[in-house]
Amino acid sequence: MPNHFHGIIEIREEIGTARPSLSEIVAFFKYQSAKRVNLERQTPGKPFWQRNYYEHVIRDDEDFDRIWNYVVNNVLTWEKDSLFEK
Repeated sequence: MPNHFHGIIEIREEIGTARPSLSEIVAFFKYQSAKRVNLERQTPGKPFWQRNYYEHVIRDDEDFDRIWNYVVNNVLTWEKDSLFEK
């Protein structure tokens, strides 16, 4: 089982709509997913996520390709992680 999560979020500017910040997007994702995990585990209110997150702004296609490949291939290294649990 993985002990961390990777994702790429694209925030687009739409005319006439309020755009959420990255921290609002991450907070909403963490809140909703922790709620679901705790429901499944029958552990209401138990902390699931660490308090912070790492972010990197992708500025060009080369950077995107490098990060995309890292995210896609990261799953292949889960079993080698010192915190890996089946």
